[in-house]
Amino acid sequence: MPMRDILLISGPSGIGKTTFLRQLSEGSLAPEILSRLPDSRRFWPVLEANDILKG
Repeated sequence: MPMRDILLISGPSGIGKTTFLRQLSEGSLAPEILSRLPDSRRFWPVLEANDILKG
């Protein structure tokens, strides 16, 4: 299956990146945020930069 969507979360330490990703995976983001994301988000894998760098 080809990759169609990429969501990149970046920012300084302590800004809430991990919290955002956790809420995204739990489906507990605010409805106004969820409504702006494609329906395919339910199937997005969550990869962290360290996972990619480690191979």
